[in-house]
Amino acid sequence: MKSLHDATAHPDHSVALSQAFIVGKAGFYVTRTLVGALEGGFWPGAVLFLSDFYTARELAPRLAVLSAMVDVSIICFDPTRELTLV
Repeated sequence: MKSLHDATAHPDHSVALSQAFIVGKAGFYVTRTLVGALEGGFWPGAVLFLSDFYTARELAPRLAVLSAMVDVSIICFDPTRELTLV
């Protein structure tokens, strides 16, 4: 039985942790592409998970807030992302 902290159980975690050792822009783009590919199922999985706890009427406003917070984080932290690529 695999532990939750086992890197083979969650390969996206090991890729995310490897970002600490990035050298240059190419390494950044490669690891971000891998993280995106491995975590691409997050949104459908989150919707499926939340649908177990809420009715369709209750789920819609919660997904709207979650989606809005993604946009707010992009607005707030996008300028700082550019500073880290120097």
